[in-house]
Amino acid sequence: MKTKFCKAICFIVLVTTFLLAGIASAAAVNYAWTGDIDEYWKTANNWSPVGPPPADSIDVFLNDQTNGSLIVIDPPTAGFVGDDLYGPEFGITLDIIGGSLEVAGFVMAPVGTTGGAGRSIINMSQGAQLNVQNLLLGDNWWFVAPYVTMNMYDATTTAYVSDYVWLGGMLNIYDGTMDVTNGFNMAASLEAIQGFGSGLTKLDIWDGTLIVRTNLTEQNVLDWIDIGYLKAYGYTPGGPEGSDINIDTTTIPGGVIITASYGQKPALHYPLNVENIMWDQVRLEWDPPADYTPTSYNIYLDPNEIQVALGSAATITLELEVTGDTDPNYPNVGYLPDLQHGTRYYWMVEAVNGGTVASGIGTFTTMPDAPIITLQPAPQTVAAGDPVTLEVAATNATDYKWYKDDVLQTGETDPTLNIAAMAIGNEGYYHCNVSNASTPAGIDSNKVRVMKQRRVALWTFDGSSMDSVVVGEEDAYTGTYFDPNTNDGVTSVPVFSSATPSPAGGEYMVFSGDTATSQGNNTGEAVLASDPDSLNFYPQGLTVSCWVQLTGRDGEWTGIVSKEQRNIPDPLGWALLNDPTNTAVFAARETTSEWADTFGTSDISAVNPDTGDNWHLVTGTYDGSVSSIYVDGNLETVSAASTVVMQTHPDALAIGAETADGFAPLDGLIDNVEIYNYALSRYDVAKLYTDLVTGADVCIQDASTTDMDFNDDCQVNLEDFADFASSWLDCYLVPTCIP
Repeated sequence: MKTKFCKAICFIVLVTTFLLAGIASAAAVNYAWTGDIDEYWKTANNWSPVGPPPADSIDVFLNDQTNGSLIVIDPPTAGFVGDDLYGPEFGITLDIIGGSLEVAGFVMAPVGTTGGAGRSIINMSQGAQLNVQNLLLGDNWWFVAPYVTMNMYDATTTAYVSDYVWLGGMLNIYDGTMDVTNGFNMAASLEAIQGFGSGLTKLDIWDGTLIVRTNLTEQNVLDWIDIGYLKAYGYTPGGPEGSDINIDTTTIPGGVIITASYGQKPALHYPLNVENIMWDQVRLEWDPPADYTPTSYNIYLDPNEIQVALGSAATITLELEVTGDTDPNYPNVGYLPDLQHGTRYYWMVEAVNGGTVASGIGTFTTMPDAPIITLQPAPQTVAAGDPVTLEVAATNATDYKWYKDDVLQTGETDPTLNIAAMAIGNEGYYHCNVSNASTPAGIDSNKVRVMKQRRVALWTFDGSSMDSVVVGEEDAYTGTYFDPNTNDGVTSVPVFSSATPSPAGGEYMVFSGDTATSQGNNTGEAVLASDPDSLNFYPQGLTVSCWVQLTGRDGEWTGIVSKEQRNIPDPLGWALLNDPTNTAVFAARETTSEWADTFGTSDISAVNPDTGDNWHLVTGTYDGSVSSIYVDGNLETVSAASTVVMQTHPDALAIGAETADGFAPLDGLIDNVEIYNYALSRYDVAKLYTDLVTGADVCIQDASTTDMDFNDDCQVNLEDFADFASSWLDCYLVPTCIP
């Protein structure tokens, strides 16, 4: 046991540690849990700043702003904290379900409330791993907080503490192993003084093992048992034979191994660690002990885990029933009718036969009153005339209402919305509102965009126009000439010309770039498209194509057409670029540090043999996963498939630069900028070129047919057969043909 002097010293050391940590933290980033998105540790936007915390983080706070939150670390997620983890605090439940949590410093779980309200819980199950320096659970001498529980649920869970454990709450080692290097301290001395009553600080070893490698003796353990701080749950003097606590002080000199052994106990089944179970469909199921027949069962069920663990909840008496094909010895307690919605329950079964042997504690959470959407509708871009199906799925929902552009769609009251034939009039943002009697306002699904496959913009730059040309059903986007090198960005006059005719005909726009400065600092004029949000369809698919002629800026990156927000190392959007070797690049930007760049292999500064000059048609496509780059209608490179969907952003589309602020400007000519809301096929891209270049051919031969094209002319005909037949009977086998 710690003395008062030792406690005081520990307190001073800890406070000093925290002060020093605060000084060190001033230059470091501290992370705080927000839970803005969901309950998963690995979700980046659940953290402030965006996380999860890296291994070199200093302090991580699971703080009182998230009272009642659930935080889940599941495989293959690993949570790493460089120094101290403050939490889970103030009613937070931290579930480590097969994942791992590694903390270089303290893991603390203080709660400043009484009576079980706002308690903190750490649950470990399914092979969960915890690796910490110190573990403080309900630290009574520092925080008045006995209402905190840590549960280790199965044999594959392990908790390694490299220094010591300070226990002022409840630690239930139902199964698994806790291995402590330096000491295990029962911090229960203030329990009675604070008026919390007895039984709130307790170590229960059920089927698991506690190893303390130093600073603990057999007498310490016996004292804990006598006081009632330690017992194998279900162990009572004179109870079932074999119900006992084993203390081993010989295997580890100077330390102790504590295990519990007793007769078989009831094994809990469903519901066990279940989230969002329907409150009117809960049925408790368990296996009876294997080595004796109970005369009866005591069943404990309550939202307060302490009351269940102490066996002080009112015993629930329900008719036992045997279901269908199950073993007759497999009893089931019938449906529980009056459970509260949105509540975490704990339950335990005691087998009675002279004494009592208790199961572990099971837990489940009932579904809240409000519906829960389990399947979101998916955005779609489909060909004209094709059907569209939007689907939403929700539990605890009775009513469905579909909206298009926030306008209620009359008669659409099913989980599925069907559009028989896609047309321009069906385009828009759709979402579904799901509701029930307790939540009449309902819950909205994600808004998803539905579009007809089409060209959405075309800038011809004829007649000095900055407007996207309206063709048929297409949208018109006004362009704004922007020159950041002027005071107001707009006083410069755009230059149009037809002196070097482009294959598209008419005029084109001249971009002078900024050759006086390096690529990292220069800015130049650009055309910025209006209404950038309307061009944010590209996560569903995209084609961008234009004619370009380079006149300068060799050896530097330049932008041709892009809708990019240049956040290094995490850029958003996409960019059609010219690299320092004058090679076309199409970059589908992702939300990770990886840029899914697809490079061409053609020198777009070289003279084009078809057009007779150095105009080239550069085209990039993206189908939601794979991006491709074409030069003069020929497929140059295809990227690997990506599972990361490009993210949208509010910056304008830029023509003649990489970003809307004129970064990396083009020194050259641009004509006929076309944008489609889907990835054109190889045939369609080839037609963009051959429709404007008389007599030009583009080979789109599939790899599966190249083996038959013996003369490599992109045709399989009699000429190939003649080439093949010319050596029809040749034989080069030795010695069959050549003695």
